[in-house]
Amino acid sequence: MQSLTQKEALQTNELLGKQIFLEGLIVFFFVLILAELAARIRAKKLVEGSVNRVYTAVLFGFMALLVIFRNTRLWPIYLAVVFALYYVFYLGWNKKKHLLNNFCNGVMLNFALAVVFAFARRPFRAWVYSRYNFVFHTVTITATYLTLVLCVLTVRLFVKLSEGMPQNSTKNAKGMKHKPLRKRMRKQLPRGFVGERFCCTESQFRCCF
Repeated sequence: MQSLTQKEALQTNELLGKQIFLEGLIVFFFVLILAELAARIRAKKLVEGSVNRVYTAVLFGFMALLVIFRNTRLWPIYLAVVFALYYVFYLGWNKKKHLLNNFCNGVMLNFALAVVFAFARRPFRAWVYSRYNFVFHTVTITATYLTLVLCVLTVRLFVKLSEGMPQNSTKNAKGMKHKPLRKRMRKQLPRGFVGERFCCTESQFRCCF
């Protein structure tokens, strides 16, 4: 009984240490964000370009409703603060054309790391899972996440296709610079892998790696 109590105390101390580390990390990044925001205010570079007032009013109204009707939960407050900071920094960013590319690359990096973690710590066991939940706690969240990844892959595909189109519509089609089919198919391998994750998530069949 004493050893069990000591084991529980060790587990509690370990969880407390992880919580303190995460809280310290959050405070560190929050201080960096506030410092950058103060620097932009001093340099008067907080807003570059025009602002859609209607969209801004609707957005802040939506965030206010999230906070008001949070029903004792804290995540709506965190969500409102994070997205408010995101929009503030976005208004002062002079490279807005890179946003879509950065977002797509970030989602793909996150998916690649999640796949590595799933291979290492979340193997698919047919006698345990009827629907694979990937790195999440429910298959619904998994399907939503994989839908986002598929949308990102579709956007990247359309961007690559548009880059391969000729600049002049009257130009001969033979003058187009097409990449070899082998390279194009290699770009679609992540799409097939995401589709396979969908099969494990949505199907009742027994799938495996």
